[in-house]
Amino acid sequence: MPLTALDRIELHELMARYANAVDVDGREEDLQEIFTTNALLDSPMSGKFAGAEGLRQFGKVVAGLRKGRIGRHLITNVRVHGDSSRAQIKAYFIHISTPSREKGGERSTEVTNAGCYDCTAVKLDGHWWLERRTVSVDSK
Repeated sequence: MPLTALDRIELHELMARYANAVDVDGREEDLQEIFTTNALLDSPMSGKFAGAEGLRQFGKVVAGLRKGRIGRHLITNVRVHGDSSRAQIKAYFIHISTPSREKGGERSTEVTNAGCYDCTAVKLDGHWWLERRTVSVDSK
């Protein structure tokens, strides 16, 4: 069965939830609500992670990257294709970063990187989850 309009909206929402989970206000628990327990994550910025333990480690890496910085992911040009149980998501991203207020001094926002997401999502019990997330960055 093809993707429905609701599936497409939910897949876009999944990517927005991912951005919020890894940005300044994200919590490790947020990642648990986005990725399958056997998820594969691969990024030249944060590394490679697999499964539930890998996801926990990814959460720690992301938390460390946030220290002293306010980061925001802007995910654009989201394209999805697939069927009612499995979908491919491709999107562009821009990551911006600003020193936190605690650091004091001049606070200017800068683009820290940009690139593409290539993801696989699966629908389990009526809920979409990311099963694979591969990142490529333009600057590396």
